[in-house]
Amino acid sequence: VKSDGRLSGSDNPAIGAAADTIVEGVPAPATDITGAARTKKEAGAYAFDPTMVFVGENSGEETGSSSKPYTSVSHAVAAGGTNIVVKPGAYEEDGVTIPAGTTVKPYGENGSVVLNGAVAVNGGSVSGVVFSGAVTVSGSDSELKNDQFKAALKVVGAADSLISSNDIQAGLDLSGDTGTTVENNVISGAAA
Repeated sequence: VKSDGRLSGSDNPAIGAAADTIVEGVPAPATDITGAARTKKEAGAYAFDPTMVFVGENSGEETGSSSKPYTSVSHAVAAGGTNIVVKPGAYEEDGVTIPAGTTVKPYGENGSVVLNGAVAVNGGSVSGVVFSGAVTVSGSDSELKNDQFKAALKVVGAADSLISSNDIQAGLDLSGDTGTTVENNVISGAAA
């Protein structure tokens, strides 16, 4: 068995006990590697998720593991990560695109995640982060929930997308919208 930092070592509550979470904010999967439902009676947890990568402070090798995280969401996306868990901190992300099938969320509940620079969400899902730069939403099935937007939020051709429960401080531009659901947001300021 190859060692993997995403399992976080022997103190991981999901190893041997089949707990519901791997570490704070990271749920254990509901099924084992064969697709069978976990019963919490198995000898070990099936917590490995090959799509999960971490982003955080790191001055060495970047593998996407918890102990050697990528230093930006851009690096995680470029490496093929589709379940991106971001540790608290501020990240320079000018020009990153969150593609379809990719989820970006904070690691745990302590501390905030700030993405600086322009970000495009093209079918991906982002929850629980602060955007300090302009955000453009396009592509179908994009989802932005429980985020804070300090700069412009523009929706262009984002069919069947959801913008829900956000703090939108610089207005919302829906001029290019083709069917986005916008619900339960606090919107202040005017779109440029």
